Amino acid sequence: MNILSRTLSFSCALALIACSQQNSSQVSHQDQNSVTNQTETIVVSADRILNLEIDGMVCKMGCGGTIRKELYGTDAISEVDFDFSEDRATNYAKVYFDKDKIDADKILALISEINDGQFSARSMGSEAYSSENQLSEDSNETSSEEPKVKAITTNLEVPNLFELITQYLI
Repeated sequence: MNILSRTLSFSCALALIACSQQNSSQVSHQDQNSVTNQTETIVVSADRILNLEIDGMVCKMGCGGTIRKELYGTDAISEVDFDFSEDRATNYAKVYFDKDKIDADKILALISEINDGQFSARSMGSEAYSSENQLSEDSNETSSEEPKVKAITTNLEVPNLFELITQYLI
């Protein structure tokens, strides 16, 4: 019985050693990725709003997300709002952009190229936009309120199980 007990303990110890070595390599790999994947936040000062009609959207989340991703990739768009309804063939969007970085024709061309031409967009006109006025109105409305969401992050460290077991066995 003593030999069986020692064999079982030895097998568990080997399994834990293998797991602990694999986990430490994964952690160091993740740490390297977090350092190399830091992104720079680009602030866009929108000064125009482009009103669009868009055909080809089948959902707000997927299609809208695809359009947003493509437009935000230009670093000239600060916001994209959709008025989407499944019942309509044509949906509407407002694109807030910096006219010094991109123009309305380029925005229309980008949308038309997404997913091999799935979407067709037409301009309904553009208008001047002042983000300073919008920010001051928003800050006056919410300045007396407390934040609705508080984010708390903690680090979790998992103990090395091999060390714990060897302390009890030796």
